[in-house]
Amino acid sequence: MKALFTLLTLLLCLTIVKAQFVTIPDAGFVTWLQANIPSAMNANQMDTTSLAVTTRTIIILEPTQLDPNPPAIINYFGLQFFKGLITLNVSTNYGASNLPVLPHTIENLKLTGFPSLTSLSSLPNNLKNLNVYLKITTLPTLPIGLESLTISTQYTFTWPQLPSGLKSLQCSQSGVNAPQHLPQLPNGLKYLYCTMFQIDSLPQHLPDSLVSLSCGMNSISTLPTLPNKLENLECNWNIFTNLPPLPPSLKTLYCNTSRSLTALPSLPNGLKKLTVSSSFISCIPSLPNSLTYIDILNNPISCLPNYLPIMGATYFTYPLCTPNNTLTNPNGCERANGIMGNAYFDTNTNCIKDSNDTKLKNINL
Repeated sequence: MKALFTLLTLLLCLTIVKAQFVTIPDAGFVTWLQANIPSAMNANQMDTTSLAVTTRTIIILEPTQLDPNPPAIINYFGLQFFKGLITLNVSTNYGASNLPVLPHTIENLKLTGFPSLTSLSSLPNNLKNLNVYLKITTLPTLPIGLESLTISTQYTFTWPQLPSGLKSLQCSQSGVNAPQHLPQLPNGLKYLYCTMFQIDSLPQHLPDSLVSLSCGMNSISTLPTLPNKLENLECNWNIFTNLPPLPPSLKTLYCNTSRSLTALPSLPNGLKKLTVSSSFISCIPSLPNSLTYIDILNNPISCLPNYLPIMGATYFTYPLCTPNNTLTNPNGCERANGIMGNAYFDTNTNCIKDSNDTKLKNINL
């Protein structure tokens, strides 16, 4: 019995020795920790060896549907002890000027707000997805395995070298009209979304792997050659007058309210969606039968190259383009493709549509 008591005492002592408590200085973070990992907390002390700390993989420190008003946090000391963390979203802050060195296990990192944070010292080595919405002017060296980068800033931004494995780049600018530019893009980049980023040009060579390009709400005067694999192009609100040749792989083209756009190139046969409303386009090229959605209204067009089943009644008020017709085709648009003519009952059988002949509708031809 004495031996058993001694053994239990020894185990208890070892447990006490093994536990390592640190003081969490921020009251808001203490509140969050007590609510989410109570087994590791003793007042404002956190046991860094607790399984609740070492095995936790997700920490969300931002408003959610379940927690719309999380506690305000300024000092994030304590995050560095979550050695198994994979996803970290942080936006509940009111003046934090720095972050602790984050665990290298983090793969997904989102930082939003931080009005006093102007730079980051380092990023976790295993990071794959980085979303940054900060008042910063640059980023530290990006991890070699980074696959997705989203950045929103208010200042002129200096880019670090982008990792060769980056697949998605998103950038936007808010608050201050500061001119921006894009860095050299990795050869394997597939998605480029830089809307409202105050850029006046795109890199002259876009990666051949690019499948989606969104560059709306900028001041781009010329688009470069488009990659052959491109499937989606969104270029609303820019100042170019025409588009480069469209790749045969293109499925969607959105170019609304580009007030300077005066012409369209030939449209790919596989195009699914076409939106080029509110521009200065006077002639529309032949419309592919593959289209499932179209909006070309509010352009100075007077005729159409062809009709499609998906068109609404408004489009059928436009006549088909015919050559040398100054009334219906004053801009000299390419003639319509297909069969044109009138269906009517030839009263006097003279094979000419006279004023007395009756038009016929809804008959098979």
